[in-house]
Amino acid sequence: MSLSKQEEIIFNKLLAKLDKDQKQKLSERLNTEIKNIINNDYVIEECPYCHSKHIIKKGKNNKNIQRYQCKDCKKFFRETYNTILFKTRKDLNIWSKYIECMIDKRPLREIEEICDISLPTAHCWRIKITDILSKMMEDIILNGIVESDETYTKLSFKGNHSKSKNFVMPRKKHKRGNDIHTRGLSNEQVCIACFISDKNLSYSKVANLGQPSWNKIYKVINKHIEKGSILITDNYKGYTIIVDKLKLNHIPMPQGEYSNGTFNIQKINSYHSYFKDLINHNFRGVSTKYLNNYIVYYNFLHCGQNKRSKKIIDLQDYVFKVERNDLIKGSNRPAIPA
Repeated sequence: MSLSKQEEIIFNKLLAKLDKDQKQKLSERLNTEIKNIINNDYVIEECPYCHSKHIIKKGKNNKNIQRYQCKDCKKFFRETYNTILFKTRKDLNIWSKYIECMIDKRPLREIEEICDISLPTAHCWRIKITDILSKMMEDIILNGIVESDETYTKLSFKGNHSKSKNFVMPRKKHKRGNDIHTRGLSNEQVCIACFISDKNLSYSKVANLGQPSWNKIYKVINKHIEKGSILITDNYKGYTIIVDKLKLNHIPMPQGEYSNGTFNIQKINSYHSYFKDLINHNFRGVSTKYLNNYIVYYNFLHCGQNKRSKKIIDLQDYVFKVERNDLIKGSNRPAIPA
């Protein structure tokens, strides 16, 4: 249950009166409570190696994490196996603090100081969390009135590629201030297909490079919009094929206009503006290979009407329990999202 605005004010006043030792004790207490919630809710049903149901508890380690043994394959495993917490060397309260920083859209340099972790670790955690968060956002289904439009970012290969064995720079290096050499839309720009409903739910993804392709946009929104919904778009002709395939009602904007009667595409234009503000000003630009991660990150922050405290709880609850599967390492991630 989230706190009301008045309750948050009272809580912050009480917190400000605590001395250093009292704050440390409070932090330890909250950390214990979070561990108890996770341990009580997390249920191991089968062995992660052989998928046998014959498993038994086998004590706890020095971090109070439950250990199990499979009776069939005889292997040991922890309840955090295949989660984001598996083999982590940092305490759970550091992860919780990190998630709060993510909700507050803090840059990596600030997170490095607040959480007392290295800069590479701060970046690695952000990508891990947004990779897992992608699973949650894949369940989004838009309905009602849905606005759609594309936005573009510069193709970026920002980052250290010295550890990558597969990366080959697909173009000549750019000097600062000369990022794009071709006028208009070209393969040096990334097309992002964006959709947002009147209920403030959004779903977006990298579609292709350069001019938008109707089949790439269709691939993005397919399975994420209900039949019979109203799709409001610009006058791009490719949308006529998309709405026909998805059985949607279509309201296109006239050439050079942003409204058609009572309908307009101002919400999606605002979405573009705030998203670019996040990646260009908060994070000083992002690499194209991580662009879908940052889209998911932005969509979660602005999805629905939930308050900050509720989003922190939702993100912690999901990220700490969901199976991570095999997360893609940065050096092996394709330079341009497929």
